[in-house]
Amino acid sequence: AAADGSVRNNALTNPVEARLCALLVRSMAASGVKSIAYISPYRAQLRAICALLPHSIAQTVVGLTIDRAQGRDFDCVVLSLVRSNRGGAIGPLLSDQRRLNVAFSRARCKLIVLGSASTLRSLDTLAKFVSLVDRSRWRLDLPPGAHRLYALPQLPVAPAREEAAREATRPVTCSLFLFH
Repeated sequence: AAADGSVRNNALTNPVEARLCALLVRSMAASGVKSIAYISPYRAQLRAICALLPHSIAQTVVGLTIDRAQGRDFDCVVLSLVRSNRGGAIGPLLSDQRRLNVAFSRARCKLIVLGSASTLRSLDTLAKFVSLVDRSRWRLDLPPGAHRLYALPQLPVAPAREEAAREATRPVTCSLFLFH
């Protein structure tokens, strides 16, 4: 993913990962997956992802910080690690092994991790994870601009659900399970 995208009011986001996460979540929802969560250590990233999801999905897909994901399990989880920079700065949230354990253990069937391998390698625990992913050939390196290669998929709308179709065209809103 691209460099740590933007920092506003000390809120860290990665717009490239946010778009990729939204693409993945929307595709899973369109395919009929019922239990989906997107997780990130940063609330601002969750808001960025949520802004890319239509209201119809935002009501059924769960967006959680790693801390709020504790004790929750989902069939599919997309984990956005956000950090991507030349200096390899990971930050305190990703440096905590307990948080990483929670983040990596929420998926029952499928875990998709979005992150910068070169940045993640700067922390020993995450470097071991990247090595495991590489050895297992689980990694997919995306080309530059990959987040713009595909349009966000349209969700199927059953004819009997005209009200849901009208609701899907309303402004994007989302309820996140975030607490102070």
